[in-house]
Order: sequence, then C-alpha cells, then structure tokens
Amino acid sequence: MKASLPKLLNLDPFDRTVALDDLITRQRFRLFKKATLITILVFVVFAIQIWVVAPRHLLLITTMAALFVAAVINYFSLNKHRSLKRSSVSLLTIWCILIHIDTYYSGGIRNSANFYFAVFILSAYMLLGKRAGKLMAGFAILHLVYFYIITAQTNWVNYDLVGNDPWLVNLYFFLSTATGVFALTFQSLYIEANKKEVVNNIEAARSELERSSEDLEEKNKELERKNIDLEEFAYLASHDLQEPLKTSSGLAQLLKRQYQGKLDDKADQYLSFIVDSAGRMKKLIQDLLDYSRIGYQGKVAFIDCNELIQELLSDLNQLITETNASVNQQHLPVIKGYATEIKLLFLNLIVNAIKFRKHGETPVVNITGMEKGNCWEFAVSDNGIGIKKENFEKIFLIFQRLQGGPDSRGSGIGLAHCKKIVDLHQGKIWVESTPGQGTTFHFTIHDVS
Repeated sequence: MKASLPKLLNLDPFDRTVALDDLITRQRFRLFKKATLITILVFVVFAIQIWVVAPRHLLLITTMAALFVAAVINYFSLNKHRSLKRSSVSLLTIWCILIHIDTYYSGGIRNSANFYFAVFILSAYMLLGKRAGKLMAGFAILHLVYFYIITAQTNWVNYDLVGNDPWLVNLYFFLSTATGVFALTFQSLYIEANKKEVVNNIEAARSELERSSEDLEEKNKELERKNIDLEEFAYLASHDLQEPLKTSSGLAQLLKRQYQGKLDDKADQYLSFIVDSAGRMKKLIQDLLDYSRIGYQGKVAFIDCNELIQELLSDLNQLITETNASVNQQHLPVIKGYATEIKLLFLNLIVNAIKFRKHGETPVVNITGMEKGNCWEFAVSDNGIGIKKENFEKIFLIFQRLQGGPDSRGSGIGLAHCKKIVDLHQGKIWVESTPGQGTTFHFTIHDVS
C-alpha cells in the first residue's frame, strides 16, 4: 500500500506521454497541477469559513463537498483519458461554479471575490489558449452584469458566508482581495519563469542550429573533396587504366593475327579468349566512366522529346533496318532537364526493346508520354521476351545481366544508367512485364530548375 500511494498521487504517466520539445503542453501541464492544488486549498479555506459562520447550511456544505470531490477526481483522471484540454475545462468550470456560489452568499456585486475573475480569465488564456480566454472574459462580464442587477433590484443575495459581525465581514473582504492579488502575482511570476524557460530553449535551439550549420558546411566541403576525387578517378579510368589495356589488347590481337592456325586448336582458342576479354574489359571501364559522369557538369535545357526520338531513330537506323523493327511514338512533351542524359535514357530503353525480341517475330516498340500531376510520365513498351517478376528490381542494379538472354555480351549497366538518370531528374522508374508477351518500362521526370 505504501509503494502504491506515491504512484496514485502523481501524474507521471501523463507527463511521460508529452514530448520533451512540446514546451506549450508541458507548461500548461505544470500550470494545471499548480492550479488544482490552489483550488483544493481554496476549498479548505471555504470549509473553515462555513464551519465558523454557517455550520448548519446543509445546501452550501453539500455543494462545496461535491465540487471538492469533482476537483480531486478531475486531477487524477488525467492519467486515464490523457486529455489535458478536457481536464483544464473541467477545472475552470469548477472555478466558475465556486465563484458564482461565493458571490451569492457573500454580498453579490459587493463581493470582492469577483476580483478572482481576473485570475480566472488569465488562467483560461494560459491553459486553453486565446479563444478560451475570450470566452471566459465574456462569461465574466455576463456574471458581473447579472449580479449587479440582482444585487440592486432583488433580495436574492445574502451574507450567509460572511455573517453579521462587521469584524468578520471586513476580514473576509480583506482576505479575498489579498488572495486575488496573491494569485495574480503568482501567475505573473509563473509567466515570467516560463518566458525565461522559452528563451533558454530558443537559445539552446539556436546553438544547436549553429552547430548543425557548421557540421553541414563541413560535410559540404567533404562532398566537394569527394567530387574532386571522383573526377580524378574518372580521369584515371579513362586514361591510366585504358592505356595499358589498349597495349595488352593490341598485343593479343597481333599474336592472334600472326600465329592463328600455326599453333594447335587450344592455342587459337586461348588467343580468342584473351582478345574478347580485353574488349569486354575496355567496354566495362568505358561504361563505368560514363556512369560516373551522369549529371556531372550537365547543362539544363528545354528538350523536345519528339525531335530527340527522331534523332535517335536516325542514329539507330542500321539496327532498325537489320531487325525490321517498328518504333512508334505519340506526340511527346517538351521537358526541362539534362539533354545528353535524357537522350541516353531513351537510347538504352529502345535498344533493349529491340535486342530482347522474340525469335522470328518483328520487334514493335511504342513510346508514350503525358503530364501526370507535377511531373511527366513516359512509357516504352515492346513485344519482346519479357522479364520474370523476381528480376524487376535486380535489372536496375549495376553490372547485373539476366541469364538466358539472347545477347549476353553487354556489360549489364544500361538500366543502371537509366535509373541514375531518372533519379537525377527526381523521378522514379519501374517495369511491368509478362514473360513471353512483352515489357513496359515506366519512368517519371520532374522539370529541373
């Protein structure tokens, strides 16, 4: 029982649900706890006052007891429903009823406890915000007007809570005024303390932002250094690595020309392997170099996709003629992006559509493009061999080639090029395919600013 009592008397379960950076909710929560404590103390003062002045006033005693129980239940129920707004409204409602009863039984409009409405309105602003504060201010005005009328025109109000002794009346009015001044002073100090807390948090956030800016600046410098390293690597790949490869490839071709047919069949086969491997290595290095340069120092321009496709068809005229392929396009949009990269994107997709055709069937390629939301969506479809569903993600990885294709001489980097180009234009690329029926590559392009 002793261990469970502290848990019963605190609101830690609710406190733990409030985010540490939610300063407004945390401040309102602390104010709610202090306001509830003050309310309970006021009930204690009222209980002493009733016991001294009106010990037989059953209605007053019952009403005050009910309000006291309601205040206690409202405090502890916050852990259950976790709604600080709901508990704050209930607390302000109890205050309102309490002031109303006190005004009835302590002289009406002459009651200095009406001064509590200033505390009441300020608390509404602090606990519930501007709108609630305005509503409470309006209610306070109606309360004062109402009690002015009934005090001046009727005999409904009385002095049951003050008694007839002038000394007690003066003491009550003095204490109620002093209590109101104390409450306002407490709230002013509370506001000032919370203001300092907010200022300290702002200063801490500013310091954190400055540190983050410094970290970001350092990372930007690091990124610039890495870009320089990448540029140096590209030069190394295009020059220092390719030069010895050219020498090795040339010597292998020379050996093949001079000694093919003069040695045994195995020697001829080995020479062919050396020449072919050197050629594939050269293509891999060149493809890797092209991949690293995508978007590097590219120029943004308006691109008429209709003209671009016509240029590509002219470049691919020999392949299209040899395969008797049919490439069809709808009216395509004018977009803003990196022209060289967009051309490479369409080139890879069209070449793949023709290359991976079904045996004995004329390849048909259809290209469409339309505006969709805040981007352009394109589709390149074919009637080729198709792709299995388990390979839909794999095909966009660098140096990935599907087994069993009609042409395995490629480097497996073409679709990786496509994905990087689409990413450069803040879009996405995906594939839809049914094996044996064909494939459609979809991609979106955002205009580059």
